[in-house]
Amino acid sequence: MGSFNFLVNRLFDGIFYLFISLNPWVAMIVVCLLTGIFILLIFRYTSNQKGIREAKDKIKAHFLEIRLFKDDFRLMIRAQGKILRYNLVYMKHSLKPMMIMILPLVIVLIQLNFRFGFRPLQLEERVIVRVKLSEALPLRSMGISLKAPEGLEVEKPPMRIESLHEVQWRLRAKEPGEFELRVRVGEKLFTKIVTVSDELCQLSPRKVSRSFFQEFLYPSEPPLPSNSPVSFIEVKYPARNLNLGGWNIHWLIVFFVLSIAFGFSLKGMLKVEV
Repeated sequence: MGSFNFLVNRLFDGIFYLFISLNPWVAMIVVCLLTGIFILLIFRYTSNQKGIREAKDKIKAHFLEIRLFKDDFRLMIRAQGKILRYNLVYMKHSLKPMMIMILPLVIVLIQLNFRFGFRPLQLEERVIVRVKLSEALPLRSMGISLKAPEGLEVEKPPMRIESLHEVQWRLRAKEPGEFELRVRVGEKLFTKIVTVSDELCQLSPRKVSRSFFQEFLYPSEPPLPSNSPVSFIEVKYPARNLNLGGWNIHWLIVFFVLSIAFGFSLKGMLKVEV
C-alpha cells in the first residue's frame, strides 16, 4: 500500500504543482474538467453505447405516446410500463462503467480532500494536536511528551483525556514551512508533519496505524508501525471552503456540480451517450 500511495501522491503533486500559488478555484475548475473528460471516456469505451442510445430513444418515444394518448387510460398504463422497462435497460447498460469508475473516483476524492478540505496553518494561528492511544494502555502512568521544532511553539501542558484514551496539545505557528513534530510514548518515538503556508498543498491531518483501509483513507504520510501503542496522531487543521461571491461552499459540492456540468457540455464533442 505504501508504494501505491507514494505513486498517487506524486501524480497529484505534479498535477497541482502549477496551481500552488494560485486561487484554489483555478485548480478546482481544471480538476473538474479533467474528471468530466475521464468519466466520459470511461462511458464511451466500457458501456454499450448503442444499447444506451436505443434505450433513451425508447423512453422518449413512450413519453410522447403518453402525451398523444392521454385520454386512453389503457395505452397510458402500457406506455408507463415500457418507460419503466427501458429505464431498467438503461441502468443495466450504465452499471458496468459506473462500477469501473468508482475506485478511481474515490482515490481522486481522497486526494482532493487533503488539498481542498483543509487549509494549512497561518502565522500565529493555533491548532490542536491529538495523540490517540490504545484503549488497553494506562494513560496517566505512561511517559508521553511532544517536542516541536523552532517554527512551532507548544503553548500549554498536555491535556490527558482518560475517557477518550488520548492526549492533546495546543501549538502556535511561528514561521512558515513544513515541520516535524516528535511524539514520545514510553521508549518509542513517532513523528508527524505540520504545515504552515499560504499555498494550496497536500496536507496530512492524520497519521494512522498500519492497515490497508486506514492507509488508503490517509495516504499523505507513511503509517505508524504495526505494533505501535498509538492509534493515530492528528493535527486539527482548519477547514477550507471555496468562496463564491461571499458564500462559502464546501469543495465536494463544487466538485460534483462542475464535473457533471463539464461532462454534459462535452459529451456531444466526444460523441458519448450518457
